[in-house]
Amino acid sequence: MSDERLIAMVDANLVAFARHLASSTPAGALEERDDVLLIAGDEPSAAIVNSAFAIGPRGDPASILPAAEAFFGRLGHGYGLWTRAHADRALEAVLPTAGFGLIVDLPVMVLEKRPEDLPTPAGAEIRPVVDAAGVEDFRTADRAGFASHDVERAAVDSAFRDAGSLIHPAVAAFVAYVGGVPAAAAMSFTAFEVARVAWVGTVPAFRRRGLGRAVTQAAVRAGFDRGARIAALESSPVGFALYRSMGFRTITSYRVWSIG
Repeated sequence: MSDERLIAMVDANLVAFARHLASSTPAGALEERDDVLLIAGDEPSAAIVNSAFAIGPRGDPASILPAAEAFFGRLGHGYGLWTRAHADRALEAVLPTAGFGLIVDLPVMVLEKRPEDLPTPAGAEIRPVVDAAGVEDFRTADRAGFASHDVERAAVDSAFRDAGSLIHPAVAAFVAYVGGVPAAAAMSFTAFEVARVAWVGTVPAFRRRGLGRAVTQAAVRAGFDRGARIAALESSPVGFALYRSMGFRTITSYRVWSIG
């Protein structure tokens, strides 16, 4: 499959996942136009749950920026604006003048085959999230393992406040336990034949035991079992070497911008 086709699939999956995040948050909000998807969580910071995604063939700043300003202005929320390295050069060119700064450039990585089953790390147990208690354990692990400051912790709480965020036909979520303690978490969201891996985190006290790899592989395998042809993710700098060692490769990048 060509990289162009892979990128189109991953873009479509990202939009579907963003819709899911907003619609599974009881106090969330969503607005969609031809060229932009706007989602909001239940807390106001410019974090993951408050995002504007350019979704047309080319990001049109004259349309996208006023729409985002109006939507988040009504809510009183900050937000991140996501652009695509492969589509949004015109939009990116005007963002600095409009007061936006680049927050992060995220490599978009894909895995084109189902990973092999590997032994569970010694002393750990990997469990799927199947009930409200599992959702709370997932959130507990991610608040410590995915988030690194209060803004990110608030985003984790917003994203997973309702059980429907993880208990959903398109979602497969897993928690690694050590001695009964939630130690790592990961999920996948399957749509458009793509299993998007997201919200991967390992509690600092349990790192370097293979738990992050184990829950990521569980989420990827579950996505393939749900009909995915590829897995995809946006990698943080910390996770890049791990994902590359698992066979993921980079096909493009998404960039997140914020005002101030």
